[in-house]
Parts: sequence; structure tokens; C-alpha cells
Amino acid sequence: MDHISGCSYEHAFTIEIDDQNSSIYIPNIILLTSELNDLWQVSTTDDLEVTEVSIFDRWGNKICCQSNQLSWDGTINGNEAEQGVYIYRVEYTKENGIKKIQTGDITVLR
Repeated sequence: MDHISGCSYEHAFTIEIDDQNSSIYIPNIILLTSELNDLWQVSTTDDLEVTEVSIFDRWGNKICCQSNQLSWDGTINGNEAEQGVYIYRVEYTKENGIKKIQTGDITVLR
């Protein structure tokens, strides 16, 4: 490229794409009245370890936090969650030691 002063300049850069979702599947809906979709569950392959799963209500209150279980049955303190949108946060470590956090939403239907 040429600058207004007449000088030429060049800039090189590398773009690395890290496909952080390649080894993890996180559904975005749970249907409490169904036998097939009444459990929200994180599915992974063997190349990563999920260290924590947290679920928050629409006001940001943490309603579920698990480090040894990758599922949520749609209950809050033993009662069925209200229909609506909730936020999840999944922390995991890839096989190469890189720690990742993935967030998104879960729609709870009845």
C-alpha cells in the first residue's frame, strides 16, 4: 500500500481459527413434559474434560452449578423451572491443556 507521503508499506498477519465447539455439543432447549427432551445434557468427546456447568436465570442468579454432572433436569430447588430462557456457562479443558468457556441459552418449555 502507498501512504499519502509516497512511502510504501506492507503488513503481514496470521489468522488462526480455533474451532472451540468441535468436541462439545450443548443443546438449547428442554421440554419438561416430554420423555425424550426432559433432560438438558452436555455431550463431549474424550479429548476434553468439562470442569464446571453453571445455569443462571434471566436475572443472573445462579440456579445450578455442577462439577461432576453434565446434565440438568429442569428443576430449581426441587421444583420445576418456570418456562423461559436460562443462560448456561460450561467450563472445559481441551486435551492440549487449553481452558475454554462456552456460554449460551437454554429455552425451557412445558
